[in-house]
Amino acid sequence: MTHSTIFEGFRTGKMLLVALACGLAGYAGAEEGSSAAAAKETPPPPEVGVIVAEPVSVPFTAEMPGRVRSVRVAQVRARVAGILQEQTFREGSDVKKGDVLFQIDPTLFEANVASAKANVARAEASIVRAEANLTQANLLSARYDKLAGSNAVSQQERDNATSGRLQAEAEVKAAEADLLAMKAALKAAELDLSYTKVDAPISGRIGRALVTEGALVGQGEVTLLAEINQMDPVYVDFIMPANELTRFKRKAGASADWNKVKVELMLDDGSLYEKTGKLLFSEITVDPGTGSVTLRAEFPNDEWMLWPGMYVRGKFAYDDGTKAVLIPQQAVIRTAAGASVYVVNAESKLELRPVSTAEVKGSNYVQRSGFMAGEKIVVEGAQRVLIPVQPGSVVTPKPWSKVVKEQDKGQPKD
Repeated sequence: MTHSTIFEGFRTGKMLLVALACGLAGYAGAEEGSSAAAAKETPPPPEVGVIVAEPVSVPFTAEMPGRVRSVRVAQVRARVAGILQEQTFREGSDVKKGDVLFQIDPTLFEANVASAKANVARAEASIVRAEANLTQANLLSARYDKLAGSNAVSQQERDNATSGRLQAEAEVKAAEADLLAMKAALKAAELDLSYTKVDAPISGRIGRALVTEGALVGQGEVTLLAEINQMDPVYVDFIMPANELTRFKRKAGASADWNKVKVELMLDDGSLYEKTGKLLFSEITVDPGTGSVTLRAEFPNDEWMLWPGMYVRGKFAYDDGTKAVLIPQQAVIRTAAGASVYVVNAESKLELRPVSTAEVKGSNYVQRSGFMAGEKIVVEGAQRVLIPVQPGSVVTPKPWSKVVKEQDKGQPKD
């Protein structure tokens, strides 16, 4: 082997080593580029809109139908028989207790009063006469008693004087009894005469007159003339199913102060009655036919917005001071296992938390347990991201309002 051949082989091997080194370097560069591209293609954690749990005071509530009732209803009736002479009120107006509403012909009753007064006067005269007779009988009896000591009168005459005195005393007492009877008859006659003026037994609003002038009333029966309803305040009777009352009491607690129950009314036109009422009582028995209990509340009605017989809906609220967390309904995920929400933990990972949907306030579910202040509850985004999330997924929490605004910006305008 010549020197030229050895040199040529050495140069060829060196070139091969250089080529191999370049290939390895190129392969390493390609690997780094591939890793960078892979890192560049990995998406960031999805953004979700969250609210921070803030416990607030949420009263226990219940809703039920009800009817307005008058506190007092008085039926105006004729208490004596006679011809109705005059109606002195305007139908549908407010009347006060003692106002004269009707006038019945008083002629006959005035005559009865005059006759009763005459009888009283006669009875008084009879008493005077009886007392005079008693005085004379007492004098005669006393005289005979003195004469009897000297045998000036017989025992028979003395006994007759004593008997006359006793009889005179009896006549005085009979006359006094007659006077009492005549005075009672006079009082009854005067009372009947007063009944000819039919007055209002209570203050309130009077309805239409049920009879007209010239009608004979009170003949054989007590005639109904009109009806008065006391309108301020008013009662509202609510019908609550017994199981709903049990649930309400269980939620409010056995030691609940029912005087603190706040009652609001929804009128038949859908508006809220501006004044609140107070719960008075509930029936102590359940209606076996309907399985319900009647509750009564009292409401002020100075503006006459509530009328007897009106249909309303009542909202009962009891606040015992406990706190609850409100969760928007759209945050709730419903599966075969039940209702739940996502909660972002301290490691920005999702946790699935069961919720109760039994109690609703507006557009929120009321959670009285299971959540603590400061926890981040996912409301928006967990079901919209391109990459599906599940418990344990890492997310980027943002305030719910900010996420909603950003989503609104990306929506096409109409």
